[in-house]
Amino acid sequence: MTFYTRVYDPKGIGLDLAYVSAFEWNLDDLTSNRLQRITSQTSNPQIQFVATGAVTGKVLQGVFIGDYTAAAMGFDGVLHPCWTDFRGNPGVTSPNQDSYTAAVEFDDFED
Repeated sequence: MTFYTRVYDPKGIGLDLAYVSAFEWNLDDLTSNRLQRITSQTSNPQIQFVATGAVTGKVLQGVFIGDYTAAAMGFDGVLHPCWTDFRGNPGVTSPNQDSYTAAVEFDDFED
């Protein structure tokens, strides 16, 4: 199961994608060592998501985050999650929404 989490940001603002790997799991696993980070850098949702209202012309906070995620398991047992990452390319581009994916091999995270 993959999901956005704020657990890696001490201020509780930034988002990362993480997963829990277990055939059977419970909510306690979300706070234990079973939680595995997928993203390599935390994204700050307060930076990117500001827009101007079409009708009012006023600045709006909290514009759609593109929060759809998915995960597929390859025939080789490798997890392929995808998510919306909005950190941009630090020092090159402003924060923006990009589609990301990763190849997660469970052998790397065995208990």
